[in-house]
Amino acid sequence: MRFIVKQTEPRTVTATKCAITTNLVTNKTARAAFDQIDKQAAREQLAREQGFLCAFCMRRIEPDKQDASGQFVMKIAHRVPIDAQSQRALDWSNLLGSCDGGQRLERRYKTCDFRQENTPLTIDPTQDPSVRRLHLERRGTASGLFLSSDDSNIAADVEGTLGLNEGDLPELREATWKAFETAVKKAHPTSHWDRATREKFFGSWQYQAGDRLRPFLGAVEERLRRPLRTGKLVHLAGVDVLR
Repeated sequence: MRFIVKQTEPRTVTATKCAITTNLVTNKTARAAFDQIDKQAAREQLAREQGFLCAFCMRRIEPDKQDASGQFVMKIAHRVPIDAQSQRALDWSNLLGSCDGGQRLERRYKTCDFRQENTPLTIDPTQDPSVRRLHLERRGTASGLFLSSDDSNIAADVEGTLGLNEGDLPELREATWKAFETAVKKAHPTSHWDRATREKFFGSWQYQAGDRLRPFLGAVEERLRRPLRTGKLVHLAGVDVLR
């Protein structure tokens, strides 16, 4: 997860909010209002804001991609779901672009919006102080970089509500960090590869193509910001995890 700078909401959201027929009082009417917006315009704007990465796990998202049945793969997530607070159904700061969370790949686990369902999140990717409460850590002999927080509510979001340490996500974060380190050393073969060198190189490396950021980029940002932690065993979100 990384900090997302929200931009101007698409006109379809503004127009729907201002329509005299829009009613956000009940969950049913708020959901009907949300369904009135041009979802494709919303997906495109969200994807651009996020560098075409899922707001939660940082996998690649494409606003135009459809599955075999013609359904769009990218989801429009509500950080605070409509069923929890109907008045925020059209609040642009509350809308985020998400991957499908494994819905179409028949994985044994679910992540991101697909896993969140109707649970409100404490973590807010649109607020930098909130994102900075996350950290990466190693957990015993388990491979990969695990996401957690000293804030118990945010840690519960990560472990339980969003499932951001499920499946191959820890390994993909570590692979991205290793790819970055390899690229730095190749670009600066005679350097000591200190923090200043890495941060300067990161500015150009972060983009994979055009305005598309590299998947799992937030793991590199976090590694550049502070050192890894070594976790200790605690009981969290119904499972024992090392923190």
